[in-house]
Amino acid sequence: MKSKAEVMKDLGRVRRRKIIIQRKETTKDAGGDITTSWVDWKTVWAERSSLWGRDYYAALAVGQEQTIEFGIRYVAFLDELKTDTHRLVYAGDIYDIKQIDHLQDDGMWIKLRAVRQS
Repeated sequence: MKSKAEVMKDLGRVRRRKIIIQRKETTKDAGGDITTSWVDWKTVWAERSSLWGRDYYAALAVGQEQTIEFGIRYVAFLDELKTDTHRLVYAGDIYDIKQIDHLQDDGMWIKLRAVRQS
């Protein structure tokens, strides 16, 4: 059972941003040509936060100042998430997933660090 402090910490996380996780699919048509397309895979609610301080300046140094972090409550299907075959759509913008971090404090949260495509 969680302590009162842990419950209050969970309540403080506001997941009001709807993000769509897309998966890359490769298909072969009748002519033998291979095509790649992005298909909506799952829709989840997330907490959005921008980088600041040391993290922002580190991202700026490598040209990734459009980086956003999304906090998502852990669900089993997120174990399939990969940085090279999945991407995010948020507020009409497409984000490439750069890092998937399974938070160790309670194992109930995943942090996705993503960069907006230009």
